[in-house]
Amino acid sequence: MQFIVTALTGDECQAVRIRPADSFYIAIYSRIFGPATAQECADFVEKHAASCELSGSKMTGDAGRPFPWRAPKDALGVQELASAAAGSDGVAGKVLVSTVESAEFARLSSFPPQLSIVAFAEVPTSGYSEPEVRVFGTALAADGVVTAGVFAKPPGGFAADVISPVTAEGLVTYNADAITAVHLVGSQESLLCLPGNDGPFSRQVNGNRLVRGEGELVAGVECFLIVTARDTYSIGRALPTGCAEGDRVKFTGVRMDVSFCMQGTPLSLLSATKV
Repeated sequence: MQFIVTALTGDECQAVRIRPADSFYIAIYSRIFGPATAQECADFVEKHAASCELSGSKMTGDAGRPFPWRAPKDALGVQELASAAAGSDGVAGKVLVSTVESAEFARLSSFPPQLSIVAFAEVPTSGYSEPEVRVFGTALAADGVVTAGVFAKPPGGFAADVISPVTAEGLVTYNADAITAVHLVGSQESLLCLPGNDGPFSRQVNGNRLVRGEGELVAGVECFLIVTARDTYSIGRALPTGCAEGDRVKFTGVRMDVSFCMQGTPLSLLSATKV
């Protein structure tokens, strides 16, 4: 599989941003190392040079500076996005909006059942048109998170350089028992929508709070924990269904701000499956 390095960031290069060349995501944020030195990051790039597209100045080797590699501004092109989205003909000529600010959902009386999504987003200039919400891929992810891009057609000529709102709509085949969250993606900021008291997927948080990973279930001081190679997450006083202490699990959850658990980062667990 070919990969593109989109950014290596942090004064000590604590993370590496890469994505498969055929991916529909702007970037996959992949913590390849623990805390890593700039030289370790340089070694990673050299090792994978044959399968990576790189651009930018040569690395200085100075661990006190952000790593300078950058992908071309338009490395993830419109056609690549279009081919990755379901019903790609409907996305051709469009780009992801900059940010997704909020969304509204309604269940439709249809067969099969469908979920109507109205996303309120922002774009960098005036003149964007034909906004729409399109689901990435045709199959529901194993953890039940539906990922959809919010697209719009950019202006063909002059446009005022002012952040402008757009409203995009789309439909998702709805199965309340299978869908755990809807992740609406923009090029800069995404929105994670979760079930709430006011209807389907009415609770909304910043998309970067979505956590997917693999770790071991252990008992902590007050709560059970999922311990990964890099992070520890507290998940409350009950084990996930079908799992036991000591199991290794693949999990999906949402980072929370506060918890009584006393250890790790509090996580509202959406899905956990024994490996």
